[in-house]
Amino acid sequence: MQQIELRKQQIEAPSAERLKQMKDMGMILDDLQIQRIFVYIKELLTPAQEQELTEMGIRVHQDSWVPRMGDEPYGFFIAEMPINKLELLAIKEYVIMLDTAESRVPLCKPGD
Repeated sequence: MQQIELRKQQIEAPSAERLKQMKDMGMILDDLQIQRIFVYIKELLTPAQEQELTEMGIRVHQDSWVPRMGDEPYGFFIAEMPINKLELLAIKEYVIMLDTAESRVPLCKPGD
């Protein structure tokens, strides 16, 4: 939500300081209207679900699908979402959780 809000603020009132903050967070800024996200679901999208997302303007990267493994109850894929579709996507019954795919937080430390 924080990144979506920063995008909206930057569109409404551009600021060099905010833009730097966004870059420092690892946000991709080539199109402020688009947020890259991880979409967590139980099973691979059905063709009808994928079509529904496409009609919403959400670009699904099917080649990024990671199925649930081990104790993890959900799989996920990467998508590009228009920022004005967040609430609509979040209420889909097959969507378990959304998370940003734009971050500079390392997954592990070198040598781990």
